[in-house]
Amino acid sequence: MPAVWSERERKGLNMEGIILLGLHRYVCEVLGEPVWQKIQALPGLSSRIYLPLQRYPEYELQNLVRLIANETHLPASRLLEDFGEHFMPEMIRMYGPMIDSNWKLMDLVDNLVMVFQRIGRVKKSALELQTIMSGSRLS
Repeated sequence: MPAVWSERERKGLNMEGIILLGLHRYVCEVLGEPVWQKIQALPGLSSRIYLPLQRYPEYELQNLVRLIANETHLPASRLLEDFGEHFMPEMIRMYGPMIDSNWKLMDLVDNLVMVFQRIGRVKKSALELQTIMSGSRLS
């Protein structure tokens, strides 16, 4: 898959930005910032910034993993496994209250989208409340 995304490919926004941001952090912290800089220098990626609450096409993760694997000569499967080991403790610390304590690791992975949807609803509600409160103070 090319580094530049086609318009058709851009439409399926299924990947949470927090995961892509986590991959960025993993690469810089574990594999070295020069690896990420080389990936970012590729056409179509130089201005790419991942925001935690933004959604992105799912294939971006797959494409980034492929590019990182090529750059580091690590198998993509090993890269994803290392990334998961690095990323999941941070996710559990951040979103622990929204995670069912009975879930096993694969349950957590399967339910991440639901956790992110809960987070989005909570943040949206907080922003709406803040807007209402700001408006009531002005009246």
